[in-house]
Amino acid sequence: MVGYAAEIRSELSCSGATGMTLMTETVAPVAKPVPRPRSTKPATVSASALAVHLDCSRAYIGKLEAEGVIQRQGDGFPLDQSHVAYLRYLRRERRQSLRSEADAAHVAVRTEMLRLRLMEKKH
Repeated sequence: MVGYAAEIRSELSCSGATGMTLMTETVAPVAKPVPRPRSTKPATVSASALAVHLDCSRAYIGKLEAEGVIQRQGDGFPLDQSHVAYLRYLRRERRQSLRSEADAAHVAVRTEMLRLRLMEKKH
């Protein structure tokens, strides 16, 4: 095989009622993807570009940076690291909010039980 211009030929035989038929098939090889050169420095983007990527406001990016969720490196934010850090932050916040909702519901039920007990004692 010589480069991408080479063709592969295969022969298939099929026997019929009258004899043998020869069928020829021509297949072009699949081109291999060209590897991209890897840079040693991760791609960094501006705060505005990160806000567009994360679908939030520029001010929210500032808040995330102030809270230490994402960190600026040099002249911008590393896109991949910031994205992963933001997802972890959202998951952590969701877990905490679900826990606080459950705690609030538990306190409401206990309060209602105590109120009912007091009413029973009064009557």
